[in-house]
Amino acid sequence: MGDPRGEHGGPGSRHERGGGSPAEFGAGLLIAESYAMAVEIVAAVECILAEEGHAVWQLGAGLIERAARLPGGSDPAPEFTDLPTLAEVYVRGPLEVLTGGEAARALPEQIVGSLRVRWRSACAAYPPAAAFGSAAAELLGHSPQPPGC
Repeated sequence: MGDPRGEHGGPGSRHERGGGSPAEFGAGLLIAESYAMAVEIVAAVECILAEEGHAVWQLGAGLIERAARLPGGSDPAPEFTDLPTLAEVYVRGPLEVLTGGEAARALPEQIVGSLRVRWRSACAAYPPAAAFGSAAAELLGHSPQPPGC
């Protein structure tokens, strides 16, 4: 596993070049950010399963660093105070992608489908991931698609 910024930057960049998606314009950057963070969550669980401790630490540190930038966090970023939609995307976006919510439906199936397969496999192999997926769906007020993760 490489640098977590590389994992984070790659999916967004590929999506931004994807073309043809309703997510391509306007909210596309927010959806690409949501997808990239969802990839990091899936990668972190896969690294736990592969017993790649350093990669888990790197991915976790990246997620924690971004969460700390939210209003009320330990290192709040001014742009999140001024741009509440951006702050909301940092919390809801990756959860929407992983649970089949609105952000996932805005992405092309060839992009989100393989990630959802990886997520379901990770949930099946690592019960805390399944619990996280269920809690995320409950938080967002919908059932995960398909049920279970």
